[in-house]
Amino acid sequence: MTPPSPHTHDPSRFATCAPDSQIPCWMCTVESSATKKDLLVWRAPPEDTIARDTASLSNADTCTILRGYYFYHTCRILSGFDSHINPLREWVSKLSAQNDVVHSCVLAISAAHISQQERGTKTLALSYHTRALSSLAAGVAGLDGTLLGSTAADTERKSVACRNESLTALLFGIIVFGMTASWHDSSSLGIQHLKAARAIFQALYSYPGVSLAVYTSGQGVLHDSSIPRLSFRVHAAAAAATLQHFFVGALAYWEALTSFVVDQEDLEVAEYLLSPQLRVSHQAANRRMPNDTHPWSGISTELFICLSRVGAIARQLHYLRRNRPSCTAADGGGSTATQLHARHNALRLYTGRLKALVSQYRIPPPEAVRETGDALAPVDHFRTLARVYQLSALLELYRMFPELEQQDQSASRAWLPPHEVALEEKSEVDHWRRQLNARAMDILSLIASIPKTSSTRATQMLALVIAGSTLQPLPVNDGADLLSGRASGGGGGEYTPPSYATPTTTITTTQAEIRHWRTFVADRLQNLACYVGLTTVQQAARIVEQSWARADSQAAGGLVGNGARVMSQQNLVYSNGQAIRYKPVGGPNSNTSESVGTIKGVLTEPGMQADRNVDASEENPRYEVENQNTGKLTSIYEKNILGSA
Repeated sequence: MTPPSPHTHDPSRFATCAPDSQIPCWMCTVESSATKKDLLVWRAPPEDTIARDTASLSNADTCTILRGYYFYHTCRILSGFDSHINPLREWVSKLSAQNDVVHSCVLAISAAHISQQERGTKTLALSYHTRALSSLAAGVAGLDGTLLGSTAADTERKSVACRNESLTALLFGIIVFGMTASWHDSSSLGIQHLKAARAIFQALYSYPGVSLAVYTSGQGVLHDSSIPRLSFRVHAAAAAATLQHFFVGALAYWEALTSFVVDQEDLEVAEYLLSPQLRVSHQAANRRMPNDTHPWSGISTELFICLSRVGAIARQLHYLRRNRPSCTAADGGGSTATQLHARHNALRLYTGRLKALVSQYRIPPPEAVRETGDALAPVDHFRTLARVYQLSALLELYRMFPELEQQDQSASRAWLPPHEVALEEKSEVDHWRRQLNARAMDILSLIASIPKTSSTRATQMLALVIAGSTLQPLPVNDGADLLSGRASGGGGGEYTPPSYATPTTTITTTQAEIRHWRTFVADRLQNLACYVGLTTVQQAARIVEQSWARADSQAAGGLVGNGARVMSQQNLVYSNGQAIRYKPVGGPNSNTSESVGTIKGVLTEPGMQADRNVDASEENPRYEVENQNTGKLTSIYEKNILGSA
């Protein structure tokens, strides 16, 4: 049963006071009965007291504490900025007191975050996670099928849309809960939630005239009863545009993150966010008022839609390159190899068009963006991040297809001083590596210009992984191994870091510089891990470290890898946390029965899996799968997997 909503007075308002020891203080008034009001005061962050206090509290008290924890702590680390205009604070404050789905999701993600800090709260987190899933399932099951169907007449859809006042809140809850799926289980990717969010979003916005952004009864998420009724239509239109802006930005950011770890059949899976109706609505809103900054995608939602394509290309390209040798050997360069070659050429042409699209992006001027209200995340930080993600997308495209850089030699040479341009004639691979290093350092220099205390650090992880893991060792005669040099201080001599405020667009790359920027990335990821307190950041740091180790060991062979490649090799065709259909023994055509399970790990080199030694390689990986019915772990080859469950 979904826990009841507590009756709180402005729980989103919190105060920071420091009477003696500079300890933050959070307060909210709670109506425990019709005649009694209690003032809850924490003179330390709630996470310090949750573990020992919740055991003796009633369910209502626990709900109150978890809801308060969200506004005090979770909302801040979940957002790129935090103030009274942050939708993740403003809307949750209203919706969580009115809607069971949002209320359950808020409690669940707060409990999940606490459980990563306090071991004794795992059971509590699991309980609220289960309740949130139940609430979401009930909300989705309660939808009228004609709303999400593709055959209903527009008039029928409009009728259903107007009647279903909880659909917007349901979408909001699914997005917030799905984006934090890894808080509950570090191997979870939240794919099932993303699929549901796609369907509901398209039901809301993909055809003209239908919008549930403001409920017809006037009790919607942004309606204020103090606004005169005559101005309600104007207010409703603004509210609809604001909600649409939030949903598009949230889903674009989510799609971008997912694309690097989950295979997408369609490179343009996020195109539903750019339907003609949305473009018209977005342009009209822009003419009326400055753009709002999004707590996740900032001011560059378009770039995250492009990044979702970049990630999809990276995974498809990895799959093609990994399978090309075996296919060529199997059919002697016949039809299968020809198909792979054709697909590779198609990806290259598509990437060229995407490069042009990303290059055309222009950062909005300061006056076109509304201030965030957060002193730790001014608009300038988001403008810098927009440039960071534009360069990150281009870096990934150049890494996958070096010939894109060769199409514009004048632009590519501008990244290097004249005396290094000659390297292009000496060694194409070395020149390519230096170009990638220069681009990566330019990105990292921009990130370094943003203070490490900026609230935007919550949204910097993807850029840190892309740029940081691209840092490649120079030819072996240029210096010692970077990882050992980083630890010992050798291999390249002394180095004075450049000014972080100035992008390093023209640099002479040395081993010491690469070590410096690798250290910078490691430090920023460590800072982020301490800030958000989540294992997912530690996993990102491990991906970067693994990419460095592989790059150092493969430097002599001229191979260039990065975090996207490591993620592809770790997750391969199928991903950690993904539900699959498989046959434990034999091939896909064997007579053994089909099973359903969840991937718990991937091995790409010989080692222990499922409590036994297994042979594995990048060309022939082994998947550790937990059977859905028995819970038993088994190790299988990729050929035994029949597809997603």
